Amino acid sequence: MRWRSGWRWLLVPITGGCVAWATVSVLAVMSGTAAVGANTFTTGTWVCGGPGSQTVVAAADAWIDEANANQNSGSTGTLQVRSSNASGNQRALVRFALPAVPAGCSVTAAKLRLYADSQIIGRTIDVHQAASAWDEGTVTWNTSPGATGTAVGSLTLGVAGWQEWTVTAQVIAQYTSNNSFVVRDGTEGAVLPLQQIYRSRESGTNRPELVVSFG
Repeated sequence: MRWRSGWRWLLVPITGGCVAWATVSVLAVMSGTAAVGANTFTTGTWVCGGPGSQTVVAAADAWIDEANANQNSGSTGTLQVRSSNASGNQRALVRFALPAVPAGCSVTAAKLRLYADSQIIGRTIDVHQAASAWDEGTVTWNTSPGATGTAVGSLTLGVAGWQEWTVTAQVIAQYTSNNSFVVRDGTEGAVLPLQQIYRSRESGTNRPELVVSFG
């Protein structure tokens, strides 16, 4: 017999040695039997009860400015990322409230999406895992978390629109410790300032998005 996810009637033992019918939710596909001594058990594989994807918008974001190292920019309508010498680099921080993982599922893919209003074509913008927590209303360049882990890069398009990064590994890690993302130019300290401007969660439309897929 093979069972797929759904509701099934089963005989279950109750007090006094009797049995009763009950409905249970099944989230497994039963594929065979296994014997242990005098007992025989049905074996199976757990299956995802809610495959698909969910999109969430940023719960907190800010940008930080090396030239104004004690300035907080957590309430503006933009996120600015810049490469510039003379201590002129800028970075963005973005955090999401992660969607609940459906029963029997795991994260199979995740994409960070930022909408660019202004871009310089051909720059690689890196996304890192933030090394520690931060607060949208107080974070500055001097108090910002460092970046950790392997960067995920994405080339700027040079036109207005969505820019995407595949951040599956980072999101899986964030389910254990949700320290969010650091977005920065892949090569900081450019001779001429090179700036990208994205929309923040305070923007009325096209706010930062995280698309998480389950399977």
